[in-house]
Amino acid sequence: MSAFDKIIGYEEVKRNMRQVVDMIKNYSEYERLGAKIPHGVLIYGEPGVGKTLFATALIEEAGIPYTIIRHDMAKEAFCEHIRKTFEKMALENERAVILLDDIDKFASSAKKGDEFAVVQSCIDSVKDKNIFVMATANDTGILPESLIRAGRFDRIIEIGNPEGEDAVAIITHYMEGIKVSETINYEDIAKMLAGRSCATLESVINEAAIEAAFGRRDCIEMSDFVKSTLTSVYGLENRCGSLDSKKKEETAYHEAGHAVIAEVLMPGYIGMLSLSSNDLSGMGGFALRCKRPERRAYEILIALGGKASSEMKYGKVASGTSGDLDDAQWHLRQSIGSVGSVGVSHLFVPGMRASETSVANIELAIHSELERYLFKAKEIIAQNREFLEKTAKELLEKETLLYSDMKRIRESCTITPAVVG
Repeated sequence: MSAFDKIIGYEEVKRNMRQVVDMIKNYSEYERLGAKIPHGVLIYGEPGVGKTLFATALIEEAGIPYTIIRHDMAKEAFCEHIRKTFEKMALENERAVILLDDIDKFASSAKKGDEFAVVQSCIDSVKDKNIFVMATANDTGILPESLIRAGRFDRIIEIGNPEGEDAVAIITHYMEGIKVSETINYEDIAKMLAGRSCATLESVINEAAIEAAFGRRDCIEMSDFVKSTLTSVYGLENRCGSLDSKKKEETAYHEAGHAVIAEVLMPGYIGMLSLSSNDLSGMGGFALRCKRPERRAYEILIALGGKASSEMKYGKVASGTSGDLDDAQWHLRQSIGSVGSVGVSHLFVPGMRASETSVANIELAIHSELERYLFKAKEIIAQNREFLEKTAKELLEKETLLYSDMKRIRESCTITPAVVG
């Protein structure tokens, strides 16, 4: 088994890495066809996604001498350490790999640190030798453009957070040897942790095990994963016990409104729907998306779904929706001012100060569009009332609905698709 085979998922990333390894080990085959061998690869992504894991796997597969440079000393000493390391590796080895781990942390000054200048100079000093330079970074934005240009780092590979089948496979792998209930749904866990790093996935599994042990259960239940996700990842608590029945019902219909519009527009959008919250001053509740809206119009309608649902259910102006209205207005402002969704006369002109008349007209357009979208949101809710009622009722009973719950409820209803202009 190769070092890459030990890494779960990320097949396209592994393919790119294997090609780099092949170029390092069989460079004559590429030179024979006139191909220039890249002398540097930059691997970037959020903390916890496995950048260093991929880098060390590449080193293992390459099978040549290597060294790793990390920033763990004072500036002057570190700059000298970088110089001497490059000189030593080039002098003592016919071929070698140098890994600059967390290169974005090498300097305290973004883009202008002396450390970056030293690295750049050292890379140039070995460009005619068989020294392969790798670097990992969380944020490439603070690196000088001159450092990460072609000729220094010819390959730039992003390691994203695991999604879909990759996330399910990683979760399944982490749970090997752990006692879990037969009712565990790995896809549900992956969906409610959509967009989270491998480190976060592992942490949630551990927290779920702690929760199960504290409850003296024989194995980890799905409820343990739900609780650990809500608390440790999203910082929420189940405070439903402090809600009176009326407030709890209002919250359920509010959240169901968001979910119904989202699922009608984009089936499979909701990864988790919960009455849990850290804010009981507003409507409370929590709706987690596990995919991005395809259009800004969908963002606006989903934001207004809670208000639309509450007003249709109770026949009065919904309270606790100011945050949703702010969200909808922000998207409308971007739509109107950036892409001219209601005409080019309202476009923002960079560097030009808008007149009071222009500002007033833009605000008028925003409020007019807000009314139109709220009407459309209510129309979608009205046409899918069965879906709303079933979702709200089950949310009241369970207090948290997962991806599979939303799918089951949606498929049990007759859905009227929405046409959004």
